[in-house]
Amino acid sequence: MLNIGGSVEELSRNQKLHLTSQQTPDSLLQRRDADTVVIFNIWELAISTNTLNNLAAMDLLGPILLVEDNDDDAFFFEKAVQRVGLSIQVDRVVDGSEAVNYLMRQIELCGGASANKPLLVLLDLKLPKMNGFEVLEWIRSHAALQHLFVSILSSSGEEKDRLRASYLKADAYLVKPVSIQDYYQLVRQLIEEWLVPRIPPEAAQEVLSKAKFQPHVPHG
Repeated sequence: MLNIGGSVEELSRNQKLHLTSQQTPDSLLQRRDADTVVIFNIWELAISTNTLNNLAAMDLLGPILLVEDNDDDAFFFEKAVQRVGLSIQVDRVVDGSEAVNYLMRQIELCGGASANKPLLVLLDLKLPKMNGFEVLEWIRSHAALQHLFVSILSSSGEEKDRLRASYLKADAYLVKPVSIQDYYQLVRQLIEEWLVPRIPPEAAQEVLSKAKFQPHVPHG
């Protein structure tokens, strides 16, 4: 299992995104108070001026399937995606059953062949109806979805959860960020280390030229 930014054992240390077993996302995430809303409104104003020029990024860099039942976690992730300055589509579902239905539709659209969307699945573990491990096992049991990059994005940093995710062939295991800035850094990592390498270098240079940061684009 590939861990973005490090090995299974080094992930929490390298990314500095781990939570203790006593901490929960609700106790750590910044709330949508007046200051936070103002910050996000400033981001949205700057981003909206480039939206039309960046529509091509939706097809090249997305969509991202976010399987997340917590509204706060989804809110901060989606705002962090917007902040990078690219129109990357995020499709959110709130339980494991919805995730399966979403992916089944992708298979049907491809006529049963290998589904090429979404480019990335971010999967919480504690989900209604079907938990993240069950969804991951279902994905890996379907040949049309074998190529999907699936990363666990969970508040749990427990070793037993990492090991089970690895056994079920998750591509990465990420612990949920604890601040807006950490979410932004997480999105940058996902773009640089997974989404960008999936598109031709020439297209990546053109599409990402308007990003709020300049990712490394591999050559050759």
